[in-house]
Amino acid sequence: MFAAPPAFEGGMPSAGLWPLICGCGLMLSALLFPASPASHEATVQNRKAARDAILVALAWILLLPLLGWGVTSLLCGFTACRRAGCSKREALLLTILLCSLLWLGMEHALNVSLPRGKLAGALMEIL
Repeated sequence: MFAAPPAFEGGMPSAGLWPLICGCGLMLSALLFPASPASHEATVQNRKAARDAILVALAWILLLPLLGWGVTSLLCGFTACRRAGCSKREALLLTILLCSLLWLGMEHALNVSLPRGKLAGALMEIL
């Protein structure tokens, strides 16, 4: 959050606004929802959830250059929601809603292009 570029460079929101919002959200969550003493079973579940989150994040990082932001975010978001216990319908709805809002915010509100990926670039050249 503190390493992000200035959020209102030139008077308009810039790409620095997103890390600032995310960082503030994480700090508020940590303050409002402090960890409580957990049972052994809850600790095991938390470790499994952390492992799943790390694996999905790594998959996102590895797939991003190839598939681009949209496809990668949809796949990884859906997987993360399913691993967290959402039904297929809930996971699909949440993922599409979140990705759509992020895309609208970045591409249209902030006018920042999201990565397209090598595969999408190759398909565009063919078409």
